[in-house]
Amino acid sequence: FWVETRSDPLFSILAIDGRSYVDLATRFASGDWGWGRETLWFAPLYPALLGVIFLVSGPEPDLIRVLQHGLGVGTALLGMRLGARFSPRAGLVAGLLLALSPVLVFYEHQLYYPSVAVFFTALFLVVLLGGGRAFVAGLLLGVLGLARSNALLFLPVGAAWLVRREGKRAGILFVAGGLTALAPVILRNGVLSGAWTPLTVNGGMIFATGFGDEALGGRSLLRRPEDFGPRGAFHREAEQLAGREMTLAEASRFHRERALSWIVDHPGATAELTLRKLALLFHVRETDDNLGFPFVRERARTLSWWPGPWAWFLVGAGAGVFWLGRRPGRVGAEGRLLTLFIVTYSASLLMFFVNARYRLPLVVPAAVLAGVAVDEGWRALRSSRARGWVAPLAAAIACLFLALRDPGVRADPALNLVAVGGALQDEGRPAEALAFTERAIEIDPTVAGAHQNRALALRSLGRGDEALGSAKEATRLDPDLAPAWMTLGTLLAEAGRVSEAVPAFRRAAELEPENPGALVNLAQALAATGDLEGAIELGRRAEQLGVTAIAPRLRAWEESVASGER
Repeated sequence: FWVETRSDPLFSILAIDGRSYVDLATRFASGDWGWGRETLWFAPLYPALLGVIFLVSGPEPDLIRVLQHGLGVGTALLGMRLGARFSPRAGLVAGLLLALSPVLVFYEHQLYYPSVAVFFTALFLVVLLGGGRAFVAGLLLGVLGLARSNALLFLPVGAAWLVRREGKRAGILFVAGGLTALAPVILRNGVLSGAWTPLTVNGGMIFATGFGDEALGGRSLLRRPEDFGPRGAFHREAEQLAGREMTLAEASRFHRERALSWIVDHPGATAELTLRKLALLFHVRETDDNLGFPFVRERARTLSWWPGPWAWFLVGAGAGVFWLGRRPGRVGAEGRLLTLFIVTYSASLLMFFVNARYRLPLVVPAAVLAGVAVDEGWRALRSSRARGWVAPLAAAIACLFLALRDPGVRADPALNLVAVGGALQDEGRPAEALAFTERAIEIDPTVAGAHQNRALALRSLGRGDEALGSAKEATRLDPDLAPAWMTLGTLLAEAGRVSEAVPAFRRAAELEPENPGALVNLAQALAATGDLEGAIELGRRAEQLGVTAIAPRLRAWEESVASGER
């Protein structure tokens, strides 16, 4: 896979979540270990791990990919060990499914968390089923929760299972282990932001996307990672609707309450949406909004050789559940626990939204149950036990029907192309960026980000007049897109039209008041048009936000005002 895809930018480019995680890891490695004072709005495990690697070896994407493919090998071995608790053949099938799945191979190559989440899911289940290590199992579930917060819904379920199997002490130790893993985040959130929570603060925003008008059975595929963070689209929208300033936590609570009100007022639509989410959870298509598997699958033979990867896990798991459901003793109990994990984790997704990478932890127990199905089917075939096939075969057929039934939800290829174009522009490859961006505009000319990225690429290529037209189109399509206003102002200033640039920079600063770049640009434009008092005020705000480069100009403006010059 690596040899085949190495020259294709779609497999190595940092875009959308990958870019966000690298930015967060860079902040961590530079000494900002708490990521500011706002309550965390992202699962911290993966960017923290990246930050540690950055500290040791620098930001080397290929090293990270090697390590993540190594985790993939570990996941396959752990899956084989889990399956071997039922039979050697079940272990072999589970290990092969996890080793060969092209979806897992693809996500192990991307710079975001799925490989870590899948590995810790496998490790957690191995320790939990191994018995006698309840605290360690809880600790591992807590660590998994730091990568996928929704996995923590299994904490009370696992504790109840342990109480029944090993007694109250085991259940208490399990919960204590989970809380121990979460303690650093609880302390960080409480000390720095006053919110004593182990979870991310933007859960209300994520909940609102899962039940929004545009959710389409899972989530709005138009949302970007930065929309959920401080001063992002959700934050600004809440402030506009409430008519006052809010913290990120308050904005999240605002969106959660609005979503709950919508659910209460529209029970029929809520039920329909939940069923569509369930269909999306089962469906064979790896729907994703993040340069996902379906977007690149046909560009690599190592990804396209295996049709419907999810179906093999799902159909086999459906049959395995029925075969294990009738088994007594340890084997039956552990099979039911794997089923409980699948049900609980799936329920946590239905509360929010579903796409490929969010359901990936399910492949570990599904692979084990599929291995059990192959083993039991082989035994039944050899012994001619036809009656033993009826229920598992019916379950497999039902799962196959659900997997093949189209839920009608697809990620927008235009948005993926926009993300690729933006990432190529960031890497100093404007000609390639322009090609991807113009393909996006051909698919959907209404995406403001495409015109914004086209403007940036054209500017880099020295085609200023065309860039100006694209920037104006971006601001027309989305008046709240701050980067487009920044680009428009920059192009106008470079064309000598500084007075026209001032309103554009002012709009960018209004949309992102904590963005020092917007403040600096507006300050310089104001100074150029003679408004030194306004330039000084903005320059001081930028300086407070850590912009040291503006100090000489700020002092010069202050001296001019003091001497009465303009």
